Amino acid sequence: MHGRLFSVPHFVDRCITLPFHLPVHSTAPNDGLFYEHVDNLALRNAEIDGIHRFTHVTTLQLELAIQLTTIQTMIDLSRVRELILYGRESLSIIWQIPIVMPRVDKISLYFVMSENISNDLRRIRDMQPIKQVRTLQIIGYEYMSHVRNMSSIKELCRIFTHVKKLLVFDQTSIRHIGCWIDGFKYLSNASFYSSFSMNETINHQLMRKPNMLVNSSYSLANGTFVCRIIGLSERKAYCSIWIGDQ
Repeated sequence: MHGRLFSVPHFVDRCITLPFHLPVHSTAPNDGLFYEHVDNLALRNAEIDGIHRFTHVTTLQLELAIQLTTIQTMIDLSRVRELILYGRESLSIIWQIPIVMPRVDKISLYFVMSENISNDLRRIRDMQPIKQVRTLQIIGYEYMSHVRNMSSIKELCRIFTHVKKLLVFDQTSIRHIGCWIDGFKYLSNASFYSSFSMNETINHQLMRKPNMLVNSSYSLANGTFVCRIIGLSERKAYCSIWIGDQ
């Protein structure tokens, strides 16, 4: 009796964007093996395919606002560890995370340059804090996060209460950096990509006098920390802060 060997090609992508086409060259007996192979999935539209099911996705990218319970028929959300959300409309679904994604501990929020999230945050101000998230990234296209007012920063800190690692793109105010740091009680590392094109004086002050960060943060002024500042260009800098004894 002749044995048979079926396999998924080693070059098949583990990271895909729906919709996608299955590879032509394969000895796999059914398409389900390819879907089980995927661990990074991007969903761009609301067309839900109930035929195929992704059972091993650990990173999920959503480029639309959709009820998470709606995509449960297609994706095993209980395995997802990292959630990437695009656009301010996506903020409307974060309250669902503890219910259907108990393992998510890293969230990335992407915003386009023209978006202002203040109103969207006000709409969800009554939601309960999400305690499971340990890593939070606020990123924007062209490195513009547009989380640049104190109320928005404080609201995000209230929602994600147990963040330990923070990455924020394009903060033009040292005062705002201090607000981020003081807002997270359990924060151990915070990194900021800062652009000072509108206020070159701040850039020079930060590079020459890093201790000025202490004046903007109660946590830094009353605790121990290590700060590393790297000038990326004449008007851009990368600032990373390790807080507490590490």
